[in-house]
Amino acid sequence: MPINFTLNYFGITNTRAVHEDTDYVIVGMSVNGKIIPPVAKRIGNVNNGQHQVNLTLSGPSTFTDADTFVFSYLIVNHGGGATADVLSHCQNAMIQTPLLQFSAADAQVVQVPGRSIPKCFDTTLRAADDMNILWNQIKAQFTHLSTDRCDGPVAIDRFSWLGSSMSSVQLLLDVNSWIYEGIDSAVGCGSNSSYGVNWTSKVV
Repeated sequence: MPINFTLNYFGITNTRAVHEDTDYVIVGMSVNGKIIPPVAKRIGNVNNGQHQVNLTLSGPSTFTDADTFVFSYLIVNHGGGATADVLSHCQNAMIQTPLLQFSAADAQVVQVPGRSIPKCFDTTLRAADDMNILWNQIKAQFTHLSTDRCDGPVAIDRFSWLGSSMSSVQLLLDVNSWIYEGIDSAVGCGSNSSYGVNWTSKVV
């Protein structure tokens, strides 16, 4: 039976724009370097609170301890341009190497009280610098971003792990959400964004 990986919802405690963000979400995955076609969705104008997404990708039904997994997502506030164009830009950004390339350093197993987990799961907080490392490598795919609309990423992440860590990853995802401190927004956009993202895996 395959394993489904689902970005369930995101929560906002502070928008990137002054009032409402216009959010698009995309999720991507690779297994042993093979890209699973990403899926994207326009969520639309949102303010503080919890917002359902429910985007799912299916992983393999069988795997070995040595198999490599990468799961990534991007939520971007993008107030201008045609929806189809922005979704296309999201797709192009997701298949770029930085977001779907396996990182052995991130997958390295570390010890925490009571269990062993991949290093990238060791903390649920992502600072602005963490987001910028990935965003700076893919932002050229978005050709119509506008500082006047406060456009920019509000959550971006890449998780890498080995098949041998799958059970610990699934346990972690049952209890954790990931917190993103927004990168600097333009003058006039108010304070930086603060988002939380919930994603889980489930054997179906």
